[in-house]
Amino acid sequence: MNPLRLTLLAGACSAVSLTGLNAATVSSAGTLVDLTPAGFSPGTDNADLDAQGAGADGFVIFNSVPEGTNVSNRPWDESMVSNLPAYITSLDGAGSTSSGGWANYDDVTIGATTYNTGGIVRGGVGNGVEAQMFTFQLSATVPPIVTIGLLVDNSDSANWDVSNVRIEGPGAITANQNVAINGGSDLVQFSINGGAAGETYTIYGTSPPSGALIGGATFDSIPEPGSLSLLAAGGLLLLRRRRRGFAP
Repeated sequence: MNPLRLTLLAGACSAVSLTGLNAATVSSAGTLVDLTPAGFSPGTDNADLDAQGAGADGFVIFNSVPEGTNVSNRPWDESMVSNLPAYITSLDGAGSTSSGGWANYDDVTIGATTYNTGGIVRGGVGNGVEAQMFTFQLSATVPPIVTIGLLVDNSDSANWDVSNVRIEGPGAITANQNVAINGGSDLVQFSINGGAAGETYTIYGTSPPSGALIGGATFDSIPEPGSLSLLAAGGLLLLRRRRRGFAP
């Protein structure tokens, strides 16, 4: 066989093999802790996610209704502020309910707008029991690395919150982070690396005494380290060309 054809065939086989091995991974990406003052006394504080650079691609806020509305046990997507990025095809909280309008819920500023937060809820599951909160599905436009943030501890209640948040993807890939329930809003973050179209990811919360509650979610794409290196190299090359008197 022609050596060139052998080389091309070997390259194609390598590409197929590598593609098959590139399964998605999930990992903890740290927690932005106490974005509002800690404490359980009534009164609304504001978590400024814009200042943290979170939610630039998109976000959801669960049951955002005016303070004093005081609603609970409502459909999971009622009064939900949904600004999902194009790479999230759906978000489903079937089996959960929602709550909102209570004076102790914190506010959140995101996308230059301040919203009253509520929460997606799994009530009565039992203290220390993990409950499924919602799922989301990826589209073909998903970036190589995505960070999802989960807004927790926004209810200013030790009884309605989560003590642990876990994400699970295809093939049972999983990661989790503990939450210190102290009344100061946190953003628990996870990275999805190598996600693919049609994959479904599930968010779980471990319940304190009354029920598991998550206030919202943020989505952000992260450039791959290789892409950043190429950009830096390109910028350096352009600078050198200009110093030598060449046109870009």
